[in-house]
Amino acid sequence: MKPSLEDEQSFFALTSGVFAGSSSSNLKITDIDPRPSVDQRGYRRSEGFGIKSQAVVEPEWSNHVGMLHGAACAWLVDTCTSAALVALHTETFWGLPMLSGVSTSLETKFFHPVPVGTKIKVNCKVLQLTPVIGCIQCDILNEDDRLLAIGYNTKTWRRMKSKL
Repeated sequence: MKPSLEDEQSFFALTSGVFAGSSSSNLKITDIDPRPSVDQRGYRRSEGFGIKSQAVVEPEWSNHVGMLHGAACAWLVDTCTSAALVALHTETFWGLPMLSGVSTSLETKFFHPVPVGTKIKVNCKVLQLTPVIGCIQCDILNEDDRLLAIGYNTKTWRRMKSKL
C-alpha cells in the first residue's frame, strides 16, 4: 500500500530531530514508493524502495560564497536517507527506540556548485537493508535532473530489549 504523503510528511517532521529544525520545514516529501509487505518475522524486503523530496537551498545552508555548504549537503543526505528507513520500519524492523538506526558511514560527493535559491530534488533509494545494517543512496539534482551531489548512508540498527 502506498502511504499518504501528508502522513509521511507529518511523521517525518516529528522524527527529524532538533538539529536544523527550521530547515526541515523547507524539505518536503514529494513521492514515496509503496511499502513492501511485512513477512512472518516482521521484516520487509526493501531493496529498491525509494522516497523523493524537494527543497530550495536556503541562505542558512550556504557557505561564504553563497553555495550549498558541504555540511548542509551531508545533513540532507542523512535526513532524507533516514526518512526512507522511517517509512519502512515495523515494531521489529528498524523501529523504536532506535528509529531508522544510527549512521556508521556517511559519504558525499559534489559535482556542481549549488547556489542559494536553487530548487533541488533529493531522491533516495535503499540499496541493501537487513535487520542489522542498511545502505541508502541519495541523489541531489536540480530541476533539469542534473546530478549536483550524491551521497551514501550506511546505518546500523538493533532491537533494544526491555530491562523490565
